[in-house]
Amino acid sequence: MVGLEKVFKNKDFEVIHIEKISESHLDDLLENKIIEWVFTYNFEPGFAEICIKYSVVYLSWIVDWPHPHIYAKVANNSNIFIFIFDQIGYYEACARGMKNVFYLPLAADIDYFETVINSAEENTKKRFEADVSFMGNLYDAKEHNLYDRINYFPPLVKGYLDGIMNAQKKVWGYTFVKEAIRDEMWREIHKYIQWDLGDKYESVYEVLFERMLCEKIAQEERKEMCSLLAEKYQFKLYTKSNTEFDKNINNCGAIDYFHDMPILFNRSKINMNITLHSIKSGIPLRCLDIMACGGFLMSNYQAELAEYFVNGEELILWEDFDDMLRKIDYYLAHEEERKKIAEAGKKKVKQLFHYEILIEQMINQVESSMEV
Repeated sequence: MVGLEKVFKNKDFEVIHIEKISESHLDDLLENKIIEWVFTYNFEPGFAEICIKYSVVYLSWIVDWPHPHIYAKVANNSNIFIFIFDQIGYYEACARGMKNVFYLPLAADIDYFETVINSAEENTKKRFEADVSFMGNLYDAKEHNLYDRINYFPPLVKGYLDGIMNAQKKVWGYTFVKEAIRDEMWREIHKYIQWDLGDKYESVYEVLFERMLCEKIAQEERKEMCSLLAEKYQFKLYTKSNTEFDKNINNCGAIDYFHDMPILFNRSKINMNITLHSIKSGIPLRCLDIMACGGFLMSNYQAELAEYFVNGEELILWEDFDDMLRKIDYYLAHEEERKKIAEAGKKKVKQLFHYEILIEQMINQVESSMEV
């Protein structure tokens, strides 16, 4: 991120920015250069091993949850620092005895987004205008669609899991998928699904299984939401996912995060968010990006959204799809109120979720931990 690099430089760090790096390349850098800290989004166990080898501090900011790689045994090292944006996920990591893990919400690159929006040509802005839009994955790709590829569960197990997923679809803000599976059912599931990450990891079986079920739930929820929106509104979907399931959906394809996304969020009257249930409480980056771009955010209820933002004044939270549709109708008809909420949301993001604020917290946490 542009903002991240800028803030580190402002803190008197000399920054070497490498977009894609291999373990061997990192090893060469640490052996031949004076590097004190390595930073990545999400956690790379191989990178951690190299940093430990050269006594270099490794910072990882987790942006996907769950992130099973943090349960690699190498993560529990004194010069490894892991920052988790999901507060409940952070508590879960602590409960597993992890060291040097911290809670830190994600940040939005608000200054960069403003530059992109202000410099965009008018015809570009007009291209992204919509009453309602959603940019995101429908979780139908092969790597996200593992549940549908399991055709060997006996009816009892499949019916049990389908029942849990159907129940979870009715509840926002509290994820109970994993805890709803009783011990005897876990033993039954183990007979049919095997995940072996080797002895370098703590047990992550239940974490991986929960993620698989949550991705299946997300697939069904997002398809249903998009169909509802396409039926009733001028709706634009931006995704690389397949939308042949509903010919009414205007699939505009995937767009560039750095150049097109800020304009989309700024020019859509209503920007939708629907959170993957495996994000237990945290604020998805999409939400912060929407508000940072001056966009109007409408989202499912999420505990930390409700904690940091005032519902009805800085964003709009919906309880279910019926509630979502009612609120879309209202805010499309009340433009001034909608614009006022978008402005307030942007102001709050700038106050609390600016890179400069959160990187300052990160650096202070690392330095204070190293002094102990």
